[in-house]
Amino acid sequence: MAVNIPLVEAAGVSGASRLPQSYPGEMIVLERSGVECEMVDAVSKWKSVKGVMFLTSLRLVFVVDVKELAKSRYESVEFPLQGVWDEELKQPIFGCNHIKFTSQFYDGQPFEGTLVIKMYFTRGGVGTFVPALNWALTQARRALQRVPQMQPGPYFAPSCLLFLNNNNNCHHSFPRLTFKL
Repeated sequence: MAVNIPLVEAAGVSGASRLPQSYPGEMIVLERSGVECEMVDAVSKWKSVKGVMFLTSLRLVFVVDVKELAKSRYESVEFPLQGVWDEELKQPIFGCNHIKFTSQFYDGQPFEGTLVIKMYFTRGGVGTFVPALNWALTQARRALQRVPQMQPGPYFAPSCLLFLNNNNNCHHSFPRLTFKL
């Protein structure tokens, strides 16, 4: 986990947007705007800020909204999928759905102890995000199991399963996975 990772300006339909700079072989699987990120370490709670969440084949990246930069202590934060554990989906009766997980952070980062992260989906979209996240986490964990513990693990870029139906139309699907509720 690291804060203030490099971002790239990209022109889009709705104007310029900031994207995480990708690693070789990495692809963006999903993007969700209207996400609120709250981080708590052993010492303090970091102020909750709004922004955009990117799920890539290697990591989760949260980019703070430009309007929120003044009150935020960081511009962006990444969570490598190989360092994420205890993930769970919370669906409160009153309030928005959110995912909660624990992450390790790299040396030299401004945190104490383990870090607990909550991502609130204020504009919805958790129904497609959670299965994709669960599948990407499963792929990252399988890649870790194949690598001896003494060597750094290579990143495994998951992709969706492609198949042709009877009409020769190409479809994609994610494997059926379960997520802790």
